[in-house]
Amino acid sequence: MHSYWDELVKSVINKKHSKFSFRFASKLKKYQRRKKDNPFVPLRYYLDPPYQNIYFTPREVQCLFCCQKSSQYKVIARVLNLSDRTIEAYLRKIRDKINCHTKKEMMKFIHEIGFFKKYEEVDGKISEKTK
Repeated sequence: MHSYWDELVKSVINKKHSKFSFRFASKLKKYQRRKKDNPFVPLRYYLDPPYQNIYFTPREVQCLFCCQKSSQYKVIARVLNLSDRTIEAYLRKIRDKINCHTKKEMMKFIHEIGFFKKYEEVDGKISEKTK
């Protein structure tokens, strides 16, 4: 049995409800894309104990992996197709979460806790390493 939401999505995609299809088209495409591509993509990447209450979002993790390769905000922004101020904000959020004051201190902490040993980046997608 299908849920109401699934039926609504199908009907809007098939354009049975034309006045709703324009308004909700972008939201439905996001819903479908996430469901079809990989429903198991985590929304949070948690650290290991004793920091198990700290987590990073997928964009923050992408910034960390890029920051590992390059230290300049402009280079990271170009790679992720974002503004350099956005990259700066993501890295500031990470520093606030782990209570670091500089980018160098942040990267040292991330390496010490083994974050890059736990997660890997393959073709721009971050996943947990298999043992």
